[in-house]
Amino acid sequence: MKFLVLIFLLLPLIALGKENYIVYNDDKGKLIIDGLTDFEDWKKETEWDFDNTGVIFSKDTINLLKSKFSDTKLILVGGSWCGDTRSEFPKIYRLLKEMNALLHVTVFGVDRTKLIKHVDFQNLIINKVPTLIVMQGGIEKGRIEEFPESGWEHDLLIILGD
Repeated sequence: MKFLVLIFLLLPLIALGKENYIVYNDDKGKLIIDGLTDFEDWKKETEWDFDNTGVIFSKDTINLLKSKFSDTKLILVGGSWCGDTRSEFPKIYRLLKEMNALLHVTVFGVDRTKLIKHVDFQNLIINKVPTLIVMQGGIEKGRIEEFPESGWEHDLLIILGD
C-alpha cells in the first residue's frame, strides 16, 4: 500500500518534468508544438513517419561522426506547422539514432514567430526551421538552417571539423 501511495505522489512530479510544451491549432488550423519536447513526444503529437525516410547513411560517416561527438550537444528547433520541418525532422532523427546521439539533442517546437520561450534558450535567434545548432563547450560551433547543403551527416561533419 505504501508503494502505491508513493507512486501516486511521484507521478505528477515525473510528468511535470517531462512535458514542457503545449499543443494547439493555430488560426490556419495547423498543429503547433510550442516549447521543450523530444522526438518521442514529437512523433506522438504529429503522427509523422520517422522510420521510412528513404535516407541511408554510410557506416563510415556514422563512425566518423561518433568519434567527433564526445563534447557535443545539439539544439534542434522545428515548427510542426512547417513542411520543411516535416520533411527534415525524420532524417535528423534517423541520423542521430544511428549515431546513438539522441540523448545529446534538446528539441524545441516553435510557433510561426520562431521564438524559443524556454528560459535557458531565449537568446537564440531562429530565422528558419528546422534549425540544428551544434554546441561544444557551451559555445555555438555552427548551425544548419532549413536544409543541409550536402546532407545532414556531411554538413555536421564539416561543422565538427572533419
